[in-house]
Amino acid sequence: MLVTSQLEGEDVHIQIQDHGIGMPEDGLVHLFTPFYRVETTTTRYIQGTGLGLPIVKEIMEMHQGDVWAESTLGQGSMFHILFPLTISSSASEELVHNVIHGEAQPASP
Repeated sequence: MLVTSQLEGEDVHIQIQDHGIGMPEDGLVHLFTPFYRVETTTTRYIQGTGLGLPIVKEIMEMHQGDVWAESTLGQGSMFHILFPLTISSSASEELVHNVIHGEAQPASP
C-alpha cells in the first residue's frame, strides 16, 4: 500500500493505492452505497459490512471535500480524498502550514 499527499491549490489531495485484487468497473458505481459489497469468488471470503467507504464519503461531504476511486480488476485500486483547506485567519494559515510540514503542536488543554 502506498499513501501520498500533495497540496493542490487550497486542497490537500490524498491518494491511497494498493496492488490487491482490484474491482470490476461495474462495482465502482456502487462503491459508496451503504452495505454494498463487490461480490466475486475472491471477495466472498473477505469480511466487511459495506459501511466504511459510505461513512468516509459522508464525512468528506460534511467538509465540502470529495472521495472517489479508480480500480483495475487484477491490478489494484487507488482511492482519492480531496480535503479543502479553509483559511479564515492568520492563525488558521499558520496551523495549516504546520500540519502540512509536520510541525503541528498538540492543542492546549
